[in-house]
Amino acid sequence: MLIRASLDALIALGMVKAKMVCKSSTAYLLQYSAHGCLASCSYCSQARTSKSKKDVLGRILWPTVELIEVASRINDRFRRVCIQTVLKRTS
Repeated sequence: MLIRASLDALIALGMVKAKMVCKSSTAYLLQYSAHGCLASCSYCSQARTSKSKKDVLGRILWPTVELIEVASRINDRFRRVCIQTVLKRTS
């Protein structure tokens, strides 16, 4: 199952090689939909009406990754996990 994860979470989990200025205590994950979200929230790049790139949310890159890969690495690295959702049709 695919999800999106914030770039800083992927760096902290060792899935992306980059330097971090400060370490986050929260892992931010986003439910994946190839078509974005069915809602039309004006502030969100995932909205169906948005002209923004779907792999960016709040100016942060959110690459698509396998949920099992993220879940297997998360352990005690973070104090919290924030899971954001999108509205989508059922498969």
